[in-house]
Amino acid sequence: MQLGYARDMGIPQPTDGWGGRARLLVLIGPYLGLGPEAAWYSGVGTFTQVSNSETTVVRHSLWQLGALLRLGSEVGPVRAAFLGGLGLSDNRTGHAGGSVGGEVEALLGGRLPVALEVRYHFNLEREEAHPDPDYLSMGAGSRVRW
Repeated sequence: MQLGYARDMGIPQPTDGWGGRARLLVLIGPYLGLGPEAAWYSGVGTFTQVSNSETTVVRHSLWQLGALLRLGSEVGPVRAAFLGGLGLSDNRTGHAGGSVGGEVEALLGGRLPVALEVRYHFNLEREEAHPDPDYLSMGAGSRVRW
């Protein structure tokens, strides 16, 4: 589980919001993990619509449901990992999307794993019917291994 922040990229009036991400990864060896994840960020995709001299704020949130691959390695006292994902995203319209990024995990107090993550999410359906922009997410959280 992690709490985080997301922001639209490459549009004239970007929106941003706070939210969270949860995943359930199966460890395949000590450095490879694969599994589902879900995320929600409030306010990402909100826009102002002007019609007949009336201004309306159309509120949206960013939802994601997909699969994540984490490939990591230990670098001194921390574990660094590449993150890659595929799935469905929805913040104005639903579309297929992907993500790439990285994370760094360290043991806080020698016992509690804390991970920091940054990912770039992109729309795989570059059509006028799917105008959702790309976005950046950042998060921090902990994990449980069993």
